Amino acid sequence: MKIWVNGELVDVALQTTVLQWLNEQKVVPESAIIELNEAILSQDRWESTVLQNGDRLELFLFVGGG
Repeated sequence: MKIWVNGELVDVALQTTVLQWLNEQKVVPESAIIELNEAILSQDRWESTVLQNGDRLELFLFVGGG
């Protein structure tokens, strides 16, 4: 299936949760904020939220540095 991630269309396996997708992308969950279909998705829902065809995911990452 296809979803939008930060404005780009990407392939995602059926029945993939938000947390599974983040892990596949090697995203550290503690450094991320997720917006799903224009609403912030709290971290406690990432494991139970299954992505659907056509979903719009916005990923915001906090990066430290000097």
